[in-house]
Amino acid sequence: MSETALPPPPPPDVSRLLDPKAVDRPAAVGQRLRVRLAIALPVVLVLVAGLSAGILLERRETLFGGLQERLGLLAAGRAAVIDERIDRLVELPSYVIDSDAFRLFATEVDLVAADDPLAVQLHDMAPYMAEALSELVRQRGLVAAYLMARDGESVLASGAAPELSPDARSPALTVFENGNPRFSAVHRRADGLALDVFLPVRAVQAPAPDTPADIVGVFVMTVPVAEMLAEFVQRPMLAAPGERIVLIQTDQGSASAVATGRANRFQPVDWTPEGAIGAMRRGASPLDAQPVFSVAVSVARLGWYVVQEVDEAIAIRPLVRARLVVFLVAGLVVVLMTTVAIALLSGQASAFNRALARQYRELALKIDAHRRLLDSINSTINEMIGLKRPDGTYTYVNAAFVRIVDRAEDQIIGQTDEGVFGHGQAQWLELADRQALETGTAIRAEQRLYVDGTLHYLEISKVPLIGEDGRADGIVSVARDVTELVDERRRREAALHHTVDALIKTIEFSDPYLSGHARLVGRFTELMARGLGLSASDAQTLEIAANVAQIGKLFVPRDIISKPGRLSAEEQAVMERHIDYARAVLAEIDFDLPVQSTIAAMYERLDGTGYPLHLKGDDIPLLSRVLGLADVFCARIRPRSYRAGVSPDEARTLLRTHSSQKFGEDLLEVLDIVLNTTEGEKLMALARTEI
Repeated sequence: MSETALPPPPPPDVSRLLDPKAVDRPAAVGQRLRVRLAIALPVVLVLVAGLSAGILLERRETLFGGLQERLGLLAAGRAAVIDERIDRLVELPSYVIDSDAFRLFATEVDLVAADDPLAVQLHDMAPYMAEALSELVRQRGLVAAYLMARDGESVLASGAAPELSPDARSPALTVFENGNPRFSAVHRRADGLALDVFLPVRAVQAPAPDTPADIVGVFVMTVPVAEMLAEFVQRPMLAAPGERIVLIQTDQGSASAVATGRANRFQPVDWTPEGAIGAMRRGASPLDAQPVFSVAVSVARLGWYVVQEVDEAIAIRPLVRARLVVFLVAGLVVVLMTTVAIALLSGQASAFNRALARQYRELALKIDAHRRLLDSINSTINEMIGLKRPDGTYTYVNAAFVRIVDRAEDQIIGQTDEGVFGHGQAQWLELADRQALETGTAIRAEQRLYVDGTLHYLEISKVPLIGEDGRADGIVSVARDVTELVDERRRREAALHHTVDALIKTIEFSDPYLSGHARLVGRFTELMARGLGLSASDAQTLEIAANVAQIGKLFVPRDIISKPGRLSAEEQAVMERHIDYARAVLAEIDFDLPVQSTIAAMYERLDGTGYPLHLKGDDIPLLSRVLGLADVFCARIRPRSYRAGVSPDEARTLLRTHSSQKFGEDLLEVLDIVLNTTEGEKLMALARTEI
């Protein structure tokens, strides 16, 4: 968001300081006046200096606070992407190392001594197991794969696999001790950068499953990571100028880093995490020693740190501009006070009046020039800027606001959002106003807005204007039209939506009662996301997850899906496996969003009565809770094979009466808000017919 400016303040009222009669007073009166001026002028200078310093300090704290929040969110988001990609790496060879044949082979190797007769049979089986590893390497694009025994020696290797480094022995033995996957540092090979992954292989019949005691081998795979690193440090399309991502890995006390354009190598750097994790640090970039602000987030499993940087000169540019404006205004005030003092100390009234008139004209011209400067800045800003009273009426709008709304300024001032945008659009804008006033913090959201029948996508920030008494005197609203960016993003998503539509049709063909359910849930989660003020990526995650959440039910027997009565415990257990089926089907689709994890926990409940893992409370992701509530609500208002549908009010009552502990009061309140909006009412009317 570019730097914005509020409407210019009115020129200072100097009439109280001007007293032409003082020129004609006796010398004694003039002497007292000079003494008073000699005292008053330094006081005014101190006040101006203090006020200027206070304004600059507040501006600095606001700028740095917003900068830390932005850098932290960007770094945390990229760290989450890396964590998800690592989870996928761990799952990559599961179909081989979790197979009974491979686990049995590893178990026998762990149990049989070298001189045992069974060792000959194992030797005969080794080529087949090695071929399985070679096939895994070919299918998954790996460099090599190995099976390590308890003594740290490799007993199996994929075809043409180089000999394991002696450094691999230590992490392999650690896996035997605690059963947790391990990862090596990224290292250079002849064919590029690679990462070694060490995974436990468990016995077929273990006395205590999922404990270190049942580990019979360690599976090692060498994964090429050059393309993955390039993706991790790729500069986002909407990144602000001067921002970049630096990926740092630490290994045995040393550190190396990779950044945009350098994904083919890790460059040694002098960097330590002390004082950087989660907090903004001001210093030199580890790559080129340029002054930067940065926030680091740890990726603990890899010993990596995601560092989000922004050039210091670019970051403080708004502060430099604010300092210039403050100094200009302070200088004008000092000039004014000095002029008044000189005029009052003049010995003749006529000279005083002429000097006063001349100085006032010059001051008026300077103030007017300053006003025109600020007006020109506001007029050239593309962002819509509006200032509203706490009751929601507009007191100021800039030229961009007038241009986008396509109404005269005097038709906007004094109006509320309902008078400017209409009832339906005003509900969402007024909700953001209330949240800003109640929390006392900035509220940011993406909003769709129809202006004269044309759809605009706006990034809106709502900031409460706090007065000296600590109460909100108004709301500053800054909105940027991102319609072109959203259109471009949606064109890129078109191919993915075709895939999702095909999955929806497959689901609806399998169960007539699911016809339209996915689209209804998708539309409903969109309204919930707007009510919660979620980001655009979270809203997109909910939409895609809603559309494909039921894909696993294709693999549940039809007699269970369409059973008219309540399911037995055995049948319910079979039904609940649809989550596993859905995860298996969607595992290979790269949504670049946490769609799979959102679906995996959508049937979990806050009180632990959900499935498949019986998670509780904060262990359930917010997006999964929203999707689960939308799925249950939309299912209640539509008929099923074993019951009829109910009205939206009845469904809401049932949820509050029987399920408030399952979904949480916070989401139920948002549900009430959504159902009371114009869009929510239209959607519920449409849901009773067809989606």
